[in-house]
This record gives sequence, structure tokens and C-alpha cells, in this order.
Amino acid sequence: MNHIRNQQACGYLVFTDYPVKQIAKLCGYYEEYHFSKMFKQHNGVSPSRYRERKRAESGNVMD
Repeated sequence: MNHIRNQQACGYLVFTDYPVKQIAKLCGYYEEYHFSKMFKQHNGVSPSRYRERKRAESGNVMD
């Protein structure tokens, strides 16, 4: 279940401009803090940093 939530969160972070708090709720987390903690355990970086890196890698930076 956590793997599926993580995959979903990664997609939202890269392909949408939703705030992290909204992504947490969309992925079934009640609190943004818990979501961020779990995300960092799975990916090694915070959700915001993950978004920055992946967008920079793909050249898909949205301003």
C-alpha cells in the first residue's frame, strides 16, 4: 500500500502544481507532516526537493 501511495505522490509532484498538503490528502495521509516523513523514507528527499529535482531533470520547470 505504501509503495502505491509513494508512486501516486511522485506523479502528482512532477506533473501537477498541487501543494504538498493537497498531495498528502490525495494519497490518503491525514497530516502533511506524516506524508513528508514517509516520502523521505522512501525517496531520500523531501517532497518539495523531489519535485525540484525531477522537474529540473526533465526540463519541465513550471513557473
